[in-house]
Amino acid sequence: MAGSAVNNFGPIFLSASVPERRLDHYRAEPTAIADAIRALAVETVRERTLVFGGHPAISPLVEYAARSLRKLDNVVIYQSRYFESKIPAAAKAFPQLQWTPIVNDDPRRALNACAGR
Repeated sequence: MAGSAVNNFGPIFLSASVPERRLDHYRAEPTAIADAIRALAVETVRERTLVFGGHPAISPLVEYAARSLRKLDNVVIYQSRYFESKIPAAAKAFPQLQWTPIVNDDPRRALNACAGR
């Protein structure tokens, strides 16, 4: 992985998304999810590396928190080239943007490649 943890504790891995539909089924609170992501990012990037998979609803939240602390270098984001034309500009702002290959032009395989499966 490019870069190393700022201290001896190592990186924190974030796996998150915000449900876009059937919120009544998921019983999700998008505002609470966003608040939690921002809080985690702020607390993590101050002294540690945050690693995540670049969900389009999460990338802008992490980017804003890291940029406000001038800690964009403390974030590693993984994105499949399959989604290169669709990712938000915030995802492209991270210096440690790691691209993973397109797999058989299949979004599920592309996401599995990001996850190392």
